[in-house]
Amino acid sequence: MEQIRVEIQMNARDYAQLMLKNYIRRPFFLIFTIIGIIFLSFSAIMSLVYSMAFDLFFTIFWGCMVFLMPLFIYFFSIRSFKSNLRLQEKMVYTLNPEGMQIKGESFETRFSWDKVHKVTEVGQHFLIYENRMVAFLLPYSSFDEEKIVRFRVLLRSVPGLEGKLKKLKK
Repeated sequence: MEQIRVEIQMNARDYAQLMLKNYIRRPFFLIFTIIGIIFLSFSAIMSLVYSMAFDLFFTIFWGCMVFLMPLFIYFFSIRSFKSNLRLQEKMVYTLNPEGMQIKGESFETRFSWDKVHKVTEVGQHFLIYENRMVAFLLPYSSFDEEKIVRFRVLLRSVPGLEGKLKKLKK
C-alpha cells in the first residue's frame, strides 16, 4: 500500500468542538449529567408540589454542572488551543504501513504503529493516541473520501493496533 499524505491546519473552533465531543462521550460525563438532571428535577418538584424552598446552593451547583460544564470545556479548549503554538501550525502527515511522520513548521517527528496506543474516530476526526492522554488530530476535511477509506484499510491492517473505527462503505 502506498503512503497517504494529508495536510492539516487546525482552528480554535474545530479543536474546541472536538474536545467537547470527546469529553461528552465519556461515561463519567454522562453519569454526572444524568445525576444533575435528576437532582434539578427533584429540586423543582419539591419547590412546586410541596411549596418548599429547596437548598439554593444545591440547585445552583447542579444547574451549573449540567448546563455550564460544556461551555467551560469549550472555552477552556479554545484557550488551550491559543496557548499551544504547535497546534496552530500547518502540519503534513505522511501515513504508511510502517508508521507515520508528522512535519510541522517548527518540528518533525515519526514513529511506527507499534508505538501507537490506539486509534479512534470521534465526530469528523481520526484521533491517533500516542498514549492515554495525548492524541494527534486528523480532521476528515483534510482527506478526500478515497484517502479516508485507504487510511481505515491501512489501520485495520496493522497487527495489534487497538481502536474503534467506523465501518468501511461497500
